[in-house]
Amino acid sequence: MMKECWKVALSTGTWHKLFNCPEGELKSQIKTIGLKYLLSLSTMQGRLMALQQVKQGNREFPLFIAKQKQDIGRYNKMLGEWLLNYWATIITTVLGLIVATAVSIPFLSYFGLDAIAKPLFFSLHFVCAQVPSHSFYIFGHQLGLCERNFSIYVSMFLGSLVFVLSKKRMPGLPWWLWIFMLLPMVWDGTTQMFGLRESTWILRIVTGTLFGLGNIWFVLPLIQKSLDETSTLQQAR
Repeated sequence: MMKECWKVALSTGTWHKLFNCPEGELKSQIKTIGLKYLLSLSTMQGRLMALQQVKQGNREFPLFIAKQKQDIGRYNKMLGEWLLNYWATIITTVLGLIVATAVSIPFLSYFGLDAIAKPLFFSLHFVCAQVPSHSFYIFGHQLGLCERNFSIYVSMFLGSLVFVLSKKRMPGLPWWLWIFMLLPMVWDGTTQMFGLRESTWILRIVTGTLFGLGNIWFVLPLIQKSLDETSTLQQAR
């Protein structure tokens, strides 16, 4: 930077003008040389500062990216730990919401809140056929789930609640007992579907309850066992 500034001050043309100009113009020429020198110095300083800012930005950008990756990794780890600790509670909450929604529908209809009850009833159609002849009624209004599905979801909710309250230590069912608890509903539903016999609401409730408890007490402990084994392997590494 200083080298270029001196080039302006010490150039041949500049000194030629000084020694060949009238005396009256000497001061003017000296002022001009000083201004050129200061202008060159200011310009070079500005360029140097801009270059330093660019270099500093280039150094800070990778650090910023690395910090963002660390933050994302930390949040992902926290989310993973939270899901690992509360996955069963989440399942229990979802099942409880389904049951609560099914029960609330006839009450909402009874109080004239069909604008709320009808969308809720329609939303439960994705998990239940809602056959009117196979459903319970409260105040003359149909529940959001049929008798069999209502018993399945209630038993799954209660079974998962017991599992959570046991701090996920409840032993799972052996596979043969799980199959044994599923067979009654398979028999009841299949024979009714093919018109061999007509099921009753008591059979739907009993078989649905066995089906729900069998599934939840077989699957949830199995999931917890798999998670514990995976965690043990990761710690061993």
